Amino acid sequence: MLTLNGINLTPHGSDLKWIDKWTAQNVAQSVTETLGGGIIVYALSLPVGQHITLVADDEWGWLRADIVEQIKELADDPGAVMALNINGVEYSVMFRHHEPPAFDVRPLIPRLAELADDYFTGTIKLIRV
Repeated sequence: MLTLNGINLTPHGSDLKWIDKWTAQNVAQSVTETLGGGIIVYALSLPVGQHITLVADDEWGWLRADIVEQIKELADDPGAVMALNINGVEYSVMFRHHEPPAFDVRPLIPRLAELADDYFTGTIKLIRV
């Protein structure tokens, strides 16, 4: 199950891909060389700041037009903190507007006017806060 602020992103069972799940930078580290030739290492855990990029591509994870409209409303709310639930694990997230576009979708079949049951592919860029 995948929800964003209660919006079911997988109503037909086809999951979006979390493409940067295993590339997260969860540790910050600084290394300083001393005059004596040694090093001082500072490291700390980063519990927030992890990128969560969800992708619907041509093969799976399609988003219905009605869901796209709901996500667009969330993305248009500056500074909004939302609940992202991925298989029972909840994260507090915001859209990554500092890496535009934070929400980028395209219709699977382009039409002049989309229907409520049309499907879209695209990317949702979030950050843990």
